[in-house]
Amino acid sequence: MECLSPKFKNRIKAILDSEKLVLATIALKGSGLIEEIKRRQDIKLFEMTHDNRYSLLLEILKETKTILSEIASLCRSTIQDSCPMMGQNVGPETEFVSQLVSI
Repeated sequence: MECLSPKFKNRIKAILDSEKLVLATIALKGSGLIEEIKRRQDIKLFEMTHDNRYSLLLEILKETKTILSEIASLCRSTIQDSCPMMGQNVGPETEFVSQLVSI
């Protein structure tokens, strides 16, 4: 039902076009917005099945760790007082990302 709302569609597109990391669920089947999101080149889709529902968590965590590691690396290589990926000062945020990546 939400996929029929222009306001909802615009907001979802704005979120996906931002630099924010998004972890979400999406319907297996669908057209319109669902199909459009699935065709995006900047997303990674995981299909959950009855058989992989437990092992999939590890796969998603590995992928998330890789992405966070890349962000932390970018932040460390920028000027010490600015991190464009986070839009804030480098400091506790970068340290937090670094700690997450080392887990």
